[in-house]
Amino acid sequence: MDLRMLPTGAMTALTTSWLDEQIEQFRSIPEIAGLEQMVRNAHEQLLKVDEPDRADEARRKISAQEAEVDRQHDRLLRTIWNRLSAEIDWFETIYPKGRHKHDTLVQIRDRLLPEGLAWNLRSYLEESGNALKAVESLSDPDKALLQSIAVGEESVLDTVHRWAKAADELGDLERRKAMLTNMQVDAPNEYEARLAWMRAANAVLYMLDLTSADPLVVEIIRKPVLEAVAAANRREAARENAQAEVETEDASPA
Repeated sequence: MDLRMLPTGAMTALTTSWLDEQIEQFRSIPEIAGLEQMVRNAHEQLLKVDEPDRADEARRKISAQEAEVDRQHDRLLRTIWNRLSAEIDWFETIYPKGRHKHDTLVQIRDRLLPEGLAWNLRSYLEESGNALKAVESLSDPDKALLQSIAVGEESVLDTVHRWAKAADELGDLERRKAMLTNMQVDAPNEYEARLAWMRAANAVLYMLDLTSADPLVVEIIRKPVLEAVAAANRREAARENAQAEVETEDASPA
């Protein structure tokens, strides 16, 4: 039986069964009971092969989340800047009557976004920290003024709070991604892990051929492996047949 045909996922699934729902049957066969630790070590070694891939996949998912939240963050930032700028320009048209609100809004806008629209070019962590400081800098009169200015279906103050929330989420996502990036995984080489697994599985299968234990119990342990190898062989044969047909079609005259 050629266990090399098995994909890594099938290998771990088989020994998961041995070490979980089939563990009592496994231990009931004297010839293989002593192999449990060998199987467990090989199984755990093979599981570690996938850990870096899982970390990479988690980072990719976080990056996708960041991209979506960042788009929302930047839209909100532009809304705040443009709406306050429009109010500032309007109050300038009624100078000096509108001087107080004009000057106050300039101070609030520049305190919230001291670099203007370029504020969204900072790193996610910087954006997160900047938004938090900006919102904390607002006094009660500042908030009341922003609450009185409508934008869309809410007030500018509501938009500021949504912008800060998006920035905070960006910071949280970036910190989670950094933790995954810095995570050190002592993963074995996949070839070595698969080889260790095959040694353990072959030892179990060999001893099952020698045991006088209950044949039904033996089949519970052995049959899933036989079926998995047979399925892998069928997939490989189908792949080779499909490839042969493609090659035949390519070689046929037009």
